[in-house]
Amino acid sequence: MFTFVIWDKNKQELFGARDHFGIKPFYYAKMNGTFMYASEIKSLLRHPDFVKELNAEALKPYMTFQYPAIGETFFKGVYKLPEGHYFTYRDGKMAWGLEHVPETGPFITAATHVTMYDVFVPMVSMFHQGRRPRYMAKAEMAKWPLIGKWFQLVGMQPVQRRAGKAKAIEETSVEILTSGRPLTVWPEGTVTRDPQKWPMSMKNGVGVIALESSRRLGYQVPLYCAVTWGAASINHWWPWPRKNVVMCYDEALDYADLLDGCDSWGDEVPTDRADELTRRIRVRMTEIMAEIRGEQAPDGYWDYRTMSRVKD
Repeated sequence: MFTFVIWDKNKQELFGARDHFGIKPFYYAKMNGTFMYASEIKSLLRHPDFVKELNAEALKPYMTFQYPAIGETFFKGVYKLPEGHYFTYRDGKMAWGLEHVPETGPFITAATHVTMYDVFVPMVSMFHQGRRPRYMAKAEMAKWPLIGKWFQLVGMQPVQRRAGKAKAIEETSVEILTSGRPLTVWPEGTVTRDPQKWPMSMKNGVGVIALESSRRLGYQVPLYCAVTWGAASINHWWPWPRKNVVMCYDEALDYADLLDGCDSWGDEVPTDRADELTRRIRVRMTEIMAEIRGEQAPDGYWDYRTMSRVKD
């Protein structure tokens, strides 16, 4: 069993890990601008920046199952690193699951879009892993003052919205993947409108892109969900002091069953299969976010068209 952390002075980055069996615990929190961690919560209590606040959300599952079934502890803002995971902490951001990022070849990252800042978290994480994906983003962003040119330099793929160009965008995305380049997309298409900041309804373009690129390459293109939480606390006009932002880069999502008979599809991916893959992405994102936030997700999801919560 083990739990350890290593400080990389050159990168100014903290690296930590927990054993696969989860025997040795690892708790962490960020309070008053200070990132703290320990193998026991009582050690955190002694820190002058620690805020003692009861986490009411953790009581209900414990009283029901006699077990802390969520990622957050009885102390508000204190989390437990899952077993068999490692994390990196740099510039106020914590991420785990980056070991899943392939070193070579094409792959798709489907990322959440809770706030405008969410686009930067997976972007920076990919760069730290030595990969440089192309990014599907609305074309207006390329015209933004100062950072518009930066978006283009880091591999932004402009998306012309409301212009009837969905097929052209999907084809360009497939070409990126079949050429061997990774691709990052935000399936919701814009910042979530869910009042509680959960993933909302998604466009099935991500399903079309994944299935069609897999069909052309002859194998299932790896697809990963990247879920970010914490950026909502950042002031969009003045992002200081730094806030705690967490990202989980999940294991590859399996969709091999949806590729059955792909040679007989014809010119287009069946809509029902693209819809199903998109649904699986949304469901998995919601599950991961529930673990990060340490709370139960609402019953149903927020539908962008009707601006209401609907059943799955």
